Amino acid sequence: MVKRPLAIVLTVVAAALTAATPAHAAISCDTSTSGGSTFYAGPSASYKYDARFSNSASIPNLGTHTPQGAGTWYDWDGSGKNLILIASYRTGADSQIYGIDPSTGATVGVVAIAESHVGGITVSKSSLTVGCGSWLS
Repeated sequence: MVKRPLAIVLTVVAAALTAATPAHAAISCDTSTSGGSTFYAGPSASYKYDARFSNSASIPNLGTHTPQGAGTWYDWDGSGKNLILIASYRTGADSQIYGIDPSTGATVGVVAIAESHVGGITVSKSSLTVGCGSWLS
């Protein structure tokens, strides 16, 4: 086996990948709208946006807490029902985790946790993990 410097090997591989990659057209933005009413405040963003998104579950306490992370707890109650979990924080107050039923939009429960700048949230088997940090002063 012939040993070659890594830089030469990487250059040859990069050149081969570049040659095999097809050219793509520039990205364009479709801004045509109906001009009609929407489920959100303001004018229609576009036909595509309005067809893709819809009004759904409300997030509790938006006036006081800032949501930072969302995750899904599959089969949370053992009966096959799923739950959307949202981690939310407020400086100077307990952080909160909201459980929302995705099929009804109803808030199933709110859990207060120690004050922290919470972020990502996930469930694996029976463990809940919430990413958190603190403000630097």
